[in-house]
Amino acid sequence: MSKYYKKADLWMLFLISAFPLHVWTLLLAFRDFSWLTERTNLWDAIGVLSYGLIYALFGCFAYFACLSFPANDNGVE
Repeated sequence: MSKYYKKADLWMLFLISAFPLHVWTLLLAFRDFSWLTERTNLWDAIGVLSYGLIYALFGCFAYFACLSFPANDNGVE
């Protein structure tokens, strides 16, 4: 087994960690979009929804950082 991840494997790991969080964020955002545009205007609603997406992106980076550390393989079983 290789000690380090390949570039393609890291990209796949990031996509796997980012996809569910962003889908969930978009589902919640589109559910609240109508009342948010009624309360403010369209561009304010887009701005509020973008904060949720940025938060999800930073959450993905943190989750990806935890997943990308390889296991401690020092030969002891």
